[in-house]
Amino acid sequence: MEWSTFIWPLYGMHRRLVEDKGLALREVHQAIEATFQRLQGSLGVVDLAATDTLAKQIESLLRQEEYVSRLPTWPWPPGTLARLASVALLPLLLLIAQILIERLLATQMLR
Repeated sequence: MEWSTFIWPLYGMHRRLVEDKGLALREVHQAIEATFQRLQGSLGVVDLAATDTLAKQIESLLRQEEYVSRLPTWPWPPGTLARLASVALLPLLLLIAQILIERLLATQMLR
């Protein structure tokens, strides 16, 4: 029961972060699409400055998309769960190894 009071809010935060990330990605995709359409419309025009500006906007939007897609959706830094598992499991593994070694030595002593 104690774990649920810890895990449930974190899972709720994860769901909210996933939703927010999805919304941000949709907004960036819409902006990229609109900018691509404006770029396609300006290709027949001789105004190279406007075409260059649109190309730079697309490049900037693509960087923004990459940034947003890399945002974590768990409310802790990457690798935290692995460290937590190692901290929790290492003493357990050492205890099991100790018990096995004690049994092995005990059987060797009885012979």
